[in-house]
Amino acid sequence: MGNNLAAIVPSSILPVGSYLGEVSDIQNYQSLGNTRFMKVLRCNRINEGEIVIKVFVIPSSQISLQQKQEEIQKIERNLRYCPNCLPFQQSQITDKAGFLFRQFVHHNLYDRLSIRPFLTDIEKRWIAYQLLLALAQCFKSHTSHGDIKTENVMITSWGWLLLTDFASFKPTYLPSDNPSDFNYYFDTSRRRTCYIAVERFEVKEFNTTPLYELTPSMDIYSAGCVIAELFLDEPLFDLFKLMEYRNRKYDPRTHLAKIKNPEIAAMIASMIELDPGSRAIASEYLTKYTPSIFPLFFKTFLYEYMKQYAMQPKMLPDEVIDRLAIDFPQFENILSDRGAYCSAILIIQSLVAANIRSLRYCESKLCAIKLIGLMSEAMESEAILERNIPLCIWMFKDLNARVRCEAIRVLTSSLMHVTVVPRSEANIFPEYIFPELRRLERDPVLSVRAQFAACVAPLAKCALRFLDLSQEYSRGSEAIPSDSPLMNYDSELAELQTNIQGIMKNLIQLSEPLIVRTILHGDRLNALCVFFGRKGIGQFMLDHLCTLLNFKEDWQLRAQFFESIVSLAAYQGWQSTTFLKAFLLQGLLDPEEFVVVSCVNATGALCDLNLLKRADIFEIADHIAPLCFHPNLWIRHSAVGFIASCASALSLADRYGRLRPLISNYLTRDVVQLQSSYAILCHMRPALSRKIFDQFLRLSSVQLEGALNFAEQTVLKNHLVNTNPAHCRSKSSTVSSLEFDKEDEQLQAILTRLFANGMRTEDLEKVLQLRFLLEQGNQERSLNNPGNSYLGKIIVSTIKPKCYEYSGDDKPVPRLAELGSRRKPRAPPASLQCRVLDFANAGIVAEKLPISEYRSRQTSSCARTLDAFLKHADSLYSTRVAANNYFSTFQNEFKVIDSKWCLSHHLVAHLQEHSSIINRMSLSRDHAFFASVSEDGTCCIWDTERFESGKPTNKSSLVIESRNQSPYRSVAFCGSRQKIALATAAGDIALHHLSIESENRRISQKQESMRHIDCEDDGPIVDMGFLSPGSEDILVYATMNGSISGWDLRIPNIKSAFELQSDLRYGLITSLLVHPNQMCLVSGTSSGAHMIWDLRFQLPVKTLNHPTGRRVRRLLAHPSDPSLFISSVQDNNEVSIWEIESGARTTVLLANAPPPYNSNNSGTDAVHAMFGWISTDHQLRILTGGSDQRIRLWDTMYPAESYIFSPAALDGRSHTISTSYSMSLVEGTQIIEENFQRKPKGQSTKPPRGPELPDPGHRDIISDLLVYQTQFQTFLVSADFSGVIKLWK
Repeated sequence: MGNNLAAIVPSSILPVGSYLGEVSDIQNYQSLGNTRFMKVLRCNRINEGEIVIKVFVIPSSQISLQQKQEEIQKIERNLRYCPNCLPFQQSQITDKAGFLFRQFVHHNLYDRLSIRPFLTDIEKRWIAYQLLLALAQCFKSHTSHGDIKTENVMITSWGWLLLTDFASFKPTYLPSDNPSDFNYYFDTSRRRTCYIAVERFEVKEFNTTPLYELTPSMDIYSAGCVIAELFLDEPLFDLFKLMEYRNRKYDPRTHLAKIKNPEIAAMIASMIELDPGSRAIASEYLTKYTPSIFPLFFKTFLYEYMKQYAMQPKMLPDEVIDRLAIDFPQFENILSDRGAYCSAILIIQSLVAANIRSLRYCESKLCAIKLIGLMSEAMESEAILERNIPLCIWMFKDLNARVRCEAIRVLTSSLMHVTVVPRSEANIFPEYIFPELRRLERDPVLSVRAQFAACVAPLAKCALRFLDLSQEYSRGSEAIPSDSPLMNYDSELAELQTNIQGIMKNLIQLSEPLIVRTILHGDRLNALCVFFGRKGIGQFMLDHLCTLLNFKEDWQLRAQFFESIVSLAAYQGWQSTTFLKAFLLQGLLDPEEFVVVSCVNATGALCDLNLLKRADIFEIADHIAPLCFHPNLWIRHSAVGFIASCASALSLADRYGRLRPLISNYLTRDVVQLQSSYAILCHMRPALSRKIFDQFLRLSSVQLEGALNFAEQTVLKNHLVNTNPAHCRSKSSTVSSLEFDKEDEQLQAILTRLFANGMRTEDLEKVLQLRFLLEQGNQERSLNNPGNSYLGKIIVSTIKPKCYEYSGDDKPVPRLAELGSRRKPRAPPASLQCRVLDFANAGIVAEKLPISEYRSRQTSSCARTLDAFLKHADSLYSTRVAANNYFSTFQNEFKVIDSKWCLSHHLVAHLQEHSSIINRMSLSRDHAFFASVSEDGTCCIWDTERFESGKPTNKSSLVIESRNQSPYRSVAFCGSRQKIALATAAGDIALHHLSIESENRRISQKQESMRHIDCEDDGPIVDMGFLSPGSEDILVYATMNGSISGWDLRIPNIKSAFELQSDLRYGLITSLLVHPNQMCLVSGTSSGAHMIWDLRFQLPVKTLNHPTGRRVRRLLAHPSDPSLFISSVQDNNEVSIWEIESGARTTVLLANAPPPYNSNNSGTDAVHAMFGWISTDHQLRILTGGSDQRIRLWDTMYPAESYIFSPAALDGRSHTISTSYSMSLVEGTQIIEENFQRKPKGQSTKPPRGPELPDPGHRDIISDLLVYQTQFQTFLVSADFSGVIKLWK
């Protein structure tokens, strides 16, 4: 195919289809170009897909194409494994034509330069980098291209470059004085652009040109022209300019100066040098201009990563996305530089964009959308708007609802990452995003509409921000034409608000409560308030929100209304509260108690914001104050919170002149700190019981009216009795004392039943205070059941109920008995004696709604199913416990301290078998033995019966020595007395089995199992406890570094039953308490934190921090109330009683204390040992011992009865000590303080009658206390750091 081929005219010109008949498996061809030299067709080949066929019509039978075919086949073999080269894969010669076959690629570089999204600078560098790599691959394969131009550089949809159409069959040299050959062979696009190297134009005419005359420098020149067009967006040469450049009449460097990067211009200038010898090879350009032009991550990461998607076998789209989802989290670690990471993500994003439309599986689609959201965090604003937003909107059409939901979410999050809005994208919301989103308003799937509703507020916020950014861009940009008018901000904002209003109206009008709750949830309402402004809130938001109260079936939506009005009122101002006051008063009467809680909380928030007028505050307070008697704890707390908010908002005169009298009826005493919710709660009168409240709600209208009238009369009579002593002898207002007519027998039965179920006379006043709620609830029930005030009847005449009724005396109940011999018990007053009312023969028929049916109407089906399941589980548990002999035996062996026990100051024994510090003692559950462990590495087992006999012993029954003489740190009896666990400082936990001979009570032991703790990682063991939930035996131990583990003793060789890890931010663990309810643990730390662990979920549920932040020394369970626990800290011998539910300290015991809560004057003494029990008068008493060597007995109810049971050994030598105890209330916490005084003794003139007896007290720090009870006596055991154990009666 020499230069003379252009002059040959074929004998006949036939249609292209006539030549394709000789090619098999070809379908549906279409023309891509038709020139004199070749015809280019796009066809479908069976089993291969789309291909490109180039047809060369043989003009004369004298021309042979065999040599050219061999050259093409050789090029295909050389470049088969080059990832950036796409040679002709097949060639075929017939009598009429020659055919070249290759893969079809949609876009070439020339097309890609004019297709949106336009190439960014980093993408252009990436294409140039791949083009030079393709030339380097050709050079390594000893192959030249011969016709490099933008039409022959193919770009895939994901940015991979392929150099194709290798022109070995075209002439190497062309005549410079005749452009016909250039037009015939090379100007196939008719654009007159020229990429041919200047040295290929010669004056002489060559008829034939061998292939080897093509040189790599010629391809470098053509590649330089392509790269120049890539960065200039226009061709560098046409044929005329090339000839001028060849004759040195034109300098392209002046044109290259338009390129912003001078390094790129210098590289192109070097590639198009007139002297071929001055041009370098492709690999040298890559080395020289890395990283000045080509970032280093092109070579180290990006090219190798993207190449795997280009090599055979090709991945399916779903496989590509799955691979990207796995690799994406590693990109940021590989590309440590933030700029490199963002640039790489922009290029990799094209992989997602190219495959997302071809995905088949839902999971792959979800991964692709999530990848778009993650990539938006690293992409520039313009790239997000042009590349990611269209992909998200396209996924709105997907058939899967999950995909549509995720597309909405990612669209919203991507828009939030846009920080710069160019003028061309200023109207993207009203012209593109909002019209596409309108399709989702009527989506048939509720979850899609709910997700759309959740994104309405963020989208409105983004739209407003886009408008502001576009205004700033318009004012600051100099590229805007002078005749282009600036946007009108108000009109644009009005258009956006109209779009959002339309969307919200359509969503709310669907009457889907979930949709409305989603729109108004959390911060979304605040965003909508900012978007609409004060005018829009008044005209649109409030009008639509008020309709939420019409959803009678959905109480959550009504509660959401009251949670939302706070934000609306905050933006609208105090003017809106007059409009909202009616809704607030209506919310207080809502039949759903959670709605009432939301209403009261909202009212308190409005009061905190000073949005309520003074008159409105008192009007609303009149309605909320009675809720202090409501049986619902949340409602009571909300009402107290509102009162505290009112006190903060009112003046001093209104606070104490009007508010305090208003709430005085609900308090047991006057409260000064009305701004403190906790102070009010501490002095609240008891609420009306839930049982009584529900019974009043179930009454019919007539029955309720009669009951309320009776209550009103009774309260009035009691008031007269209290104000006029002459009425004291009048008839008391009890049910039996009132005279009822025959038609009022039903009312008498109702009232009798109420009093029999626990209602007292003082509850009638509370019922009257809640009268408005009872009447509203009755009215709601009547409306729900027209013409039927009750649904069921219970005949009580067939049973014989006995009703116990108090006589009506409301005097405070005195204490019935006192612990110890210091006070004598007082007899109960006659007013508390009960009399029995027998209605066996009354024949009364009480008409009421059955409680089960009433509850079923008040609760959802889910709650009823859960209740049934819990009842079934409880019955199964009870059956299993009853069938478990071991658990029954264990319960029978467990002993508690007799509440009548009192101390007598009698020292029974002084034991000193240990030679070092006694760290801990433990008592068996049947009180038969107790154990003590010491720093000397011994554990002593003591038989409690030996101390009760007339011959007490000073020797233990058994001594267990530790391995390697490691100190014992903790001890615990496990289950019964037969097993004991010992923990050493070396991290060993040994489980020993104790055997007892019944004849002589001799004890022997055998080690059953051993567990070792790594002290370097977990720290030493600080405390242990035994847990027995059901039939399990679990030893719980805690280490200093925060590890809490449960060792199942039934399978000692298996790993822990549970493992908990405490947050070391709260300090190191110093103590552990296994709660008596077997469902939670309490751990104390070195920084004063008490962490509550729920063993059912194995999670920390609450952390209670001590105000001083000092170390927790010891933890003790409250002997009767599972919601309380006791702890001691390293400060002033302080012992605190904590309430788990509220997190408050209810009581604090201080010995030798500074002023309360004064952290500057803290002491050094601490309580190391505690023991608590409940006395006969149901009051808590605590024994404490610690570093001051004294044992104290604290009476929490009567502090004056507290005293030092055992002074220190040196206290009475030269001084006389005296103590007094006082109680004060500080911020709702009861403080019991000890006033310790020491006076020197006077010198006695009388000589001693004999040797002085040693003092019975301790001489070192008391480390532990325990109390055990035998058949006849109760003993106190105390141990100290000197190794001494003392027994007291």
